[in-house]
Amino acid sequence: SHKKPPAAGTGGGAPSSSAKEAFISRMASGMCAAFHPTDPSFYIVGTEEGSVHKCSVSYNEQYLETYQGHSGPVYKVAWSPFVSSAFLSCSADWAIKVWHQDSDTAMLTLQSSADYVGDLHWSPAISTCFASVTGDGLVNIWDMSISTLDPIVSEKRVHPETKATIVPWCIRFSPNANVVVAGDKSGG
Repeated sequence: SHKKPPAAGTGGGAPSSSAKEAFISRMASGMCAAFHPTDPSFYIVGTEEGSVHKCSVSYNEQYLETYQGHSGPVYKVAWSPFVSSAFLSCSADWAIKVWHQDSDTAMLTLQSSADYVGDLHWSPAISTCFASVTGDGLVNIWDMSISTLDPIVSEKRVHPETKATIVPWCIRFSPNANVVVAGDKSGG
């Protein structure tokens, strides 16, 4: 089973004599980030501890909002291209969460697998649709207008010779065609 690499450490070693350095060392590592689609002065950051923080480029010493809900590292955050107040997050806790920026709790939690969700991407054509990939090899297409319990498409790819499951690492929709592309860490 392929696992996402652990995040870089946030501290350790001898204690720092500087209070500022000590404070920074207690903060969780950022794992991913996404700038707001209509206001680039705001962005969200998924952390190693499972939180998502809304931040401002103008205020670098505090969070504007903290969204709690994941119990493992957050591997991807993505703003909706259609509803600028909504975003997705996916995590090592097997879950995808749908958030509204004005609520600190998730509106919806989706799960299709018993392994981490490593990447996700909103459809550029359908406002309720997104794709995700999981650590046990699933490529999922979700349409929340059809089902919030199961993806509408769920596929695994296997190596033609070894028959081993190929674990996808990333997923993207084509901006100009009805195509979704998934890649693994070896470039396949």
